[in-house]
Amino acid sequence: MGMCQRIKTERVLYDQRLFITENETDVPLDLGGATLVGVTNPVIQIDILDCDVDFGDPNLMIPPTVTLRANFIIEFTGSLSDGTTRNFEFSFIRTFGPFTLPKLDVTGLTPDELRRAFCQIFDITMVAPPVLTFDAVAGTFDILIQAAVKLKLVVFDQIMVALCPPANSVVLSGTDINVQFPD
Repeated sequence: MGMCQRIKTERVLYDQRLFITENETDVPLDLGGATLVGVTNPVIQIDILDCDVDFGDPNLMIPPTVTLRANFIIEFTGSLSDGTTRNFEFSFIRTFGPFTLPKLDVTGLTPDELRRAFCQIFDITMVAPPVLTFDAVAGTFDILIQAAVKLKLVVFDQIMVALCPPANSVVLSGTDINVQFPD
């Protein structure tokens, strides 16, 4: 028989890809007296800050909310007399949800599993490139962000794991063992 070891591992109760869309419109763009001529080197960083789940009543799940933060820096060329470029920074935080989780059946989970369950963001991908639209006349811009977030509901479990599974070991006993006593 192989040796066993107790390990702590995550057990996935549920996973689903959620799609979030954020469209910020008519955001003021302070050009400091310059006229927008062009945009260079836009950098947008999108982070998922948290993923909260409140199960409340064990028979009724209150779905998770996801908080997204987008920070971006735009270097734009203005029509100032010296032709200088300027950086513009903008960020926002939005909470999305609650989301419906149609495949999740909480009736099969124990109260202990519901108590220990937590939300985990497994992956974030862009559905489409972020779109920045500038209105130089109005001095505003719009931004459209479409992302897919892979969400998992997991619990930590302690389980026994065989260090050497029986399929990969040989157990010898009785006449299978050559026992010798030296003279």
